[in-house]
Amino acid sequence: VTAAGKAVLITGCDSRIGCALARYLDEQGFTVFAGFQNDNCSAADELKETCSGRVHIVQLDVSSERDVLAASLYAVEHLPDGAAGLWAVVHAQAWAALGEIEWIPPQISSSEDTVLYLDR
Repeated sequence: VTAAGKAVLITGCDSRIGCALARYLDEQGFTVFAGFQNDNCSAADELKETCSGRVHIVQLDVSSERDVLAASLYAVEHLPDGAAGLWAVVHAQAWAALGEIEWIPPQISSSEDTVLYLDR
């Protein structure tokens, strides 16, 4: 697979796995939209400094419809020349409520489902 002209959106780049994947895909030549729950964090700054100009830092909390819409519009505006859309979306954002399933309040379980399963 050649990376030329391909763009990937990654959620959860504030996690080690998301950040490492963004770096790796950048090294391979992909355009990367790196989604952070807080795009003003030190991990976002470090990714900006250490990667090429193909990496775009975006505010992206997958439980926020506003963030999802803004990130998708940004990605569409900044796709590589000739790209028809995103080549891949990698959902690396994680959130977990720990405990017996019967003890977890429904609103917490719903929040977990929204993040883990992109329920929007």
